[in-house]
Amino acid sequence: MACLGPNSDLARAGQAVAFVNHGKRLQRPRLVSDAKMFYQRLHGSLAKTIENPGSGNIKDAKMMAVLLGLFESTCVFSIRALGDSGESLDDLQSSLDMLWKRSEAPLESTKVGPLRGEAIVLEQRFAKWENSRATEFKPTAIAHVSQI
Repeated sequence: MACLGPNSDLARAGQAVAFVNHGKRLQRPRLVSDAKMFYQRLHGSLAKTIENPGSGNIKDAKMMAVLLGLFESTCVFSIRALGDSGESLDDLQSSLDMLWKRSEAPLESTKVGPLRGEAIVLEQRFAKWENSRATEFKPTAIAHVSQI
């Protein structure tokens, strides 16, 4: 990417993915806004390359399409469930992370029950989130791990 320069479409696509990820995680709306601006501009550039393949580097265009797909995935899975005031996947993953950290600390036997209850509630929240997704965005199981 260095040979293309920091203002190339491919560099901007990488920036868009980085900005949207960091902006959401760090709650920096300016980064997210910049990422969306890059994304909109890049869509036009990609459309021109697809319309006239001789006008640009196809290899770079394919990489840019992959990066724009990552951008879209980041946005799709962090937005609230379609139209309701439900939770985003980011919210659920944050709750899982907090619960996981608490489960790793040494616990007295009396503290295991409430922790288990929170895990069950979190599992139900994940199920509600999954059921609220449009069909094309529902997670798909590709394998199962059997219990030992």
